[in-house]
Amino acid sequence: MSRIARLSAVLAVFSLTGCATVSVSRDKAAAVKTVAIIGFSGVTDLTERDSGGKTKGGGIAGMVKAVEGASDTFSGDLDRRRMEQAEQAYTLLEQELQKTTGWKVAQRATVAADPDYGNALKENPNTDSVRLVGMQRLPDVLRPEVAETLSAKQRADLCQRLGVDAVAIAKVRYVIGDKGGVSIGGFGNKVIYPKAIVELKVLDGSEVPVWSDRWAEGKPTKEGIDEVMGSKDNTKESGILIDAAKSGFDTLGERYKQQP
Repeated sequence: MSRIARLSAVLAVFSLTGCATVSVSRDKAAAVKTVAIIGFSGVTDLTERDSGGKTKGGGIAGMVKAVEGASDTFSGDLDRRRMEQAEQAYTLLEQELQKTTGWKVAQRATVAADPDYGNALKENPNTDSVRLVGMQRLPDVLRPEVAETLSAKQRADLCQRLGVDAVAIAKVRYVIGDKGGVSIGGFGNKVIYPKAIVELKVLDGSEVPVWSDRWAEGKPTKEGIDEVMGSKDNTKESGILIDAAKSGFDTLGERYKQQP
């Protein structure tokens, strides 16, 4: 096989792989005019790992990182940042859905005021807890894993009560997109450039999704998060993560448009 033929085969595989992670029912999508976001969260995992999946870092730098991380968590600073980031990322998602599809997105307060949805929030609160620390979440929006438990009938009933045609559930995962700097044995300066991977489901009252995307991968951010001797500079973290989320949502919209 020639070099060109091999390259063509590789590109074909990538194309098929991409198509396998996104699907759009155009007939259903055309019938949607309004949508309610009923599930949303973001998870940050910027931990470096070796080829075996084990976390990298040890020695003095590792100790500094552990102490700093504990302080960030127990002071409440981490959760405050994550909640603020969730507000911004959620707004970006609303804007992307409206820009890409033309759908009107229901107001968050209207969704939260629904009695059944409100009961689900009470049973699955997004308040501070060991399990939820560090997660981007909103007090009045269900986490995706909870929203996904709604049956087709429950979704249909919710759509009817809210006066919308479909509901949306989104997850954002922040991972390392690129790295820079020089660090040997934990000494030196590292720079992490995050990227966001977005997962979205848009559902009506049937079992077949209107739109499903399991891997909308954004680009690494242009600005990075600095880490010196295990000490991370969090002053620009929120802006950087939101930039990553925007890139992920941009990719989400482009993949939607490209689907037949």
